[in-house]
Order: sequence, then structure tokens, then C-alpha cells
Amino acid sequence: MCGRFVEYSSISKIKKAFDINGVGSLVNTKAHQANYNISPGQNVLSIVNNNDERILTNLRWGLIPRWAEDERVGYRMINARAETLLEKRTFKDLFQNKRCLVVADGFYEWEHRDKEKIPHYFSLKSKDPFAMAGLYEVWQSPEQRVGKIISCTIITTKANKTVKKIHDRMPAIIKPDDYGEWLDCKNYLGEVVQELLEPIYDKEMTYHEVSKKVNYPKNNSVENIASVNRA
Repeated sequence: MCGRFVEYSSISKIKKAFDINGVGSLVNTKAHQANYNISPGQNVLSIVNNNDERILTNLRWGLIPRWAEDERVGYRMINARAETLLEKRTFKDLFQNKRCLVVADGFYEWEHRDKEKIPHYFSLKSKDPFAMAGLYEVWQSPEQRVGKIISCTIITTKANKTVKKIHDRMPAIIKPDDYGEWLDCKNYLGEVVQELLEPIYDKEMTYHEVSKKVNYPKNNSVENIASVNRA
């Protein structure tokens, strides 16, 4: 699964890396700050297709289905398995019509070692930001007690050889050449783009053990991604 990740690139770097056409009103570019411990329920920088333009926006991490009566269900839907997207009621329609890219610079996975859960940080060797495949939905509470919430889930796939040393799942990362196809829900249906969810970047990915401070969402500093060398 993907339960925590990191996004520290500047807005200007993200706009260039993902060929962004515009920035949505939900993104405050002046107040943007690096986040070294993104957890469910927080807003995450994401890219959506709006009239064939790539728009950078903020989505709440943790999908709230349109039929949900309570927004708290989102905390149980932070991930969607690539293998069953066309089978699950919650995800099938979104896979066809509401695909997005979630921006990240790295992610954490935990290793079970001697009854401990040891966090590890994964990123590209290039240190470039990358795009995790996602689905999004617009939700309105039945009583309309709160405004509309646009939320998302991150798609996971089987781990590549690098990640598999620690965990059997990883975020599905979309290659830059495939951004357009993934975001274009009009011309590319779910059955067509499902092959884009295969594990990639095995030889281009690096990882190392990090501090257990990551286990606590309130700890949010660059020290979270620093390597920990055990004696």
C-alpha cells in the first residue's frame, strides 16, 4: 500500500516537470510548503485534465465516494488496487472518467523486522518529482452541511524488484510519456490504460532506512528522509 509520501519540489519545478497549463484556485502558490510526511486526510498536489489542459490542483487524500453518507469513509479509501479497478463498484466508473496524477518526490514503506516496523524512503535516483496514478471524486454531504469535497485515492500495484525487498506493493507510477494518455478519459478508456499501471522504474529507484519519527504524522521535516545507519 501507500500510506505516507513526500512532496518537496517547488511549484515552478512541478509546473515544468509535468507541463502544467494552469494552476487551480485550490492551490495557493505563495503559501506552498514542502511536506515530508503526507498522511491521509491532507490535501495533495494533483494534476487533472480540464478541457484538454493539465491543471494543478489540491485534492484531499482519501476517496469519498459519491454515495457516502459521511466523509470519514475517505480514511479507509486511501488506496485502490490496480488489478481490481474494473471490478470494484467504487472505482470502476472513476477509472473510466476521473483519473488524476498525484505529485510526489518519494514515498515510505515499512519493513517488518524482529517484531518492529522499520520505515524506508523510496525515491528516484534523479531526485525528480514523479506522478502516482490516482482517481478522484466530487462529494457533497447528504445534508449539505459542508461544501463540496474533491478527494482522491492513490492506485497501487505489485512491487518492482527494488521495492519488493521491503514491501510487496508500491504506488503505480506513470511515465512522463504516458501522462497525456492517463489523463485523457475521453479517448482512452480504463481497459486501455490499465497496462500503464505495471510496476516501473526498478533500476532508476533508490531507497534507504529512515527514522521512526516518520511513524508520527506530526513530525514533518527534511530529517524524515535522511538515511539512518544502524550500528
